Amino acid sequence: MAIIRPNAEPAATSVAAGDIFLIDGATGVRALDATFVVIRDANGNVALDNIALGYTTTATAAGTTVLTATSTYAQYFTGATTQIITLPDVTTLKQGHSFYIQNSSSGALTVNSSGGNLVQTIAAGASALISCILITGTTAASWSSKYHAALVASGKVLTVSNTLTLAGTDGTTMTFPSTSATIARTDAANTFTGTQTVGALVATTVNGVGISGSGAAALALGANTLTINSTMALGGGVAGQISVWNAGNMSASSTPTLGASGTLGSVTFGNATSGLVTLQPVTGALGTVTLSLPAITDTLITKTSSDVLSNKTFNTASAGNVFAINSNVISSNTGTGAVNVLQAQPTINQANLVGTTTNDNAAAGSVGEYTETVIASGSAVSLVNNTAKTVTSVTLGAGDWDISGNISFTQAGTTSVTGVYSSLSLVTNTLDATPGRQSGSFFGAAVPGAGTSYAVPVGPHRFSLSGSTTIFLVAVSNFTVSTQTAFGIIRARRIR
Repeated sequence: MAIIRPNAEPAATSVAAGDIFLIDGATGVRALDATFVVIRDANGNVALDNIALGYTTTATAAGTTVLTATSTYAQYFTGATTQIITLPDVTTLKQGHSFYIQNSSSGALTVNSSGGNLVQTIAAGASALISCILITGTTAASWSSKYHAALVASGKVLTVSNTLTLAGTDGTTMTFPSTSATIARTDAANTFTGTQTVGALVATTVNGVGISGSGAAALALGANTLTINSTMALGGGVAGQISVWNAGNMSASSTPTLGASGTLGSVTFGNATSGLVTLQPVTGALGTVTLSLPAITDTLITKTSSDVLSNKTFNTASAGNVFAINSNVISSNTGTGAVNVLQAQPTINQANLVGTTTNDNAAAGSVGEYTETVIASGSAVSLVNNTAKTVTSVTLGAGDWDISGNISFTQAGTTSVTGVYSSLSLVTNTLDATPGRQSGSFFGAAVPGAGTSYAVPVGPHRFSLSGSTTIFLVAVSNFTVSTQTAFGIIRARRIR
């Protein structure tokens, strides 16, 4: 088919100037109206009921989506990660060519120009209308972005009556009152009603007057209640404290309650020149109760709770003072029975020290601590005639130890033995001749035979150690003809 433009219509048809005709082989010549084509008016405008713009859906995959002049107007992105979107070369477009980009994924979309310059970052849930404004260049200057990121829940309305600028940190959540209310300002006076809880509040002035130094600053509460969830110091001339001036007294128009049941925090009375804080009892009580506080920062203890004391001296020298544990009076002198002993190195008469009643071990460092090292017969060490050889050893911490050992000797069937010795030594492969650290015997040549063994014990002997020390169990044998080996045990017990 072909289009016949004005003044070129078939001669058999009478037409008006400006009409558009279609030559159709089946139907002949017929006029076209707005039901066939879009016709602009004299102003270049087009009137229509609706328009269906193309759209494309892309699942984000941490990759790159490249748009061209033929890409659809609407670009929807779904998924759970990020995506880079590269805009078309503007030389292939007309000014005003636009793309609507909706981020329905949980990752951010990065929209770049064809030259790789950032045009817009679209957060999850946001959208942007990106329009070409120049048909030259490859940078972000060729594009305009209208970013839409205000999310309002379905069925809800956000009304803003004036210009509003919100600034803060990404991810910050601001919770508004559940009913209609006015948000307080920080730079003007505010009136609060109802119960208000303020935490971690640091104030330096009241009505422009400093409240931490000397002066006539006042904090007026009237008949109301001030609840403090941390320490408020009441004193004069000390940084970080609230000064209350009225001859050094704290005044209230009604009876103040400090530390009432169910409340948190404390009130600190500081800078008292007398060192005393006087508490007036309720009406009907006898006299005035005086509580003497420490001269330095400290914590008071109570009669009914457990407290840990450090660097304290209990002096019972005055008449009538005693110090007792479990109703037993503590005495500085040695005693018997129910009287406890309280000295650095007490002398205990006929003490009854109860031992363990099960098969356990004393704790490391305690009296009675025990350790041993054993070399079994299957791991026996080979000996050389008349040469000291370490069988095993034990390493001990500082302290007073009793140490003993036992070495068993065994040999081949033809070995002739004339002497065997055991030793506790501070030096490996060395026989210690110190009295008590060596035992053994020298005898006529004997052939004990294979499979037989005989033990030579040594100790116990006292070793008083000032630091970590290794004690060696050393064997010596005089033998000929064949071979001989040794195995055994070394034991240590902390005496005190």
